[in-house]
Amino acid sequence: MQIRWFSNLGKIFSDLYPDTQHRPYPKLKFTKIQDNIFNLSFIPSESEIVQTESIDTDFNSETNEKEQQRYIKKLRKSRKTKEQLLNLLSKRQNQQDRTETYKGIRNKRDNESIAIIKYLRKFKCQLCGKSILKRDGTYYVEAAHIDPKCDKGKETLENILLLCPNHHKEFDLGKREIIYRDNHSLILKINGETFKISLIV
Repeated sequence: MQIRWFSNLGKIFSDLYPDTQHRPYPKLKFTKIQDNIFNLSFIPSESEIVQTESIDTDFNSETNEKEQQRYIKKLRKSRKTKEQLLNLLSKRQNQQDRTETYKGIRNKRDNESIAIIKYLRKFKCQLCGKSILKRDGTYYVEAAHIDPKCDKGKETLENILLLCPNHHKEFDLGKREIIYRDNHSLILKINGETFKISLIV
């Protein structure tokens, strides 16, 4: 599996195991926390487990963003009405999940549906209302699954939250509690702060 981790992992490794040429490397243990977030532990021969920071295995996020931007350009050119976009999104909800291979198999994000949702929600974070203006004049916002993709969570208005990068990481890594949820609204508590979110457009 291809993994991207924090830059200080090498230093942690060399500090813990400076003498690896005279003994075997420790085993690594990955413990899943959320959709793309894992804890990494070293398991030395003495069976002692040394905890390190969480790592993010969503190494394909840049590819996903580029694919979504291609769909967004098509949406702008198509000049579809809100009703047409909602109809298109509704039709896509029933399609079967695709998979992609990365020395393993996982459920692939439906980037076209995410692009439609970003377009309909005007690229704004649903927690703070902000989005990032890029140099090319387009806006950047991230998509988070309420029900994780690994649990077959769909790319629907009811399951996708648009979040700025800070709120996305807080959503993934913070203490999160769903107070109330239906197809129209979500009351979410993250790290003690409560958010009332509309899931309709």
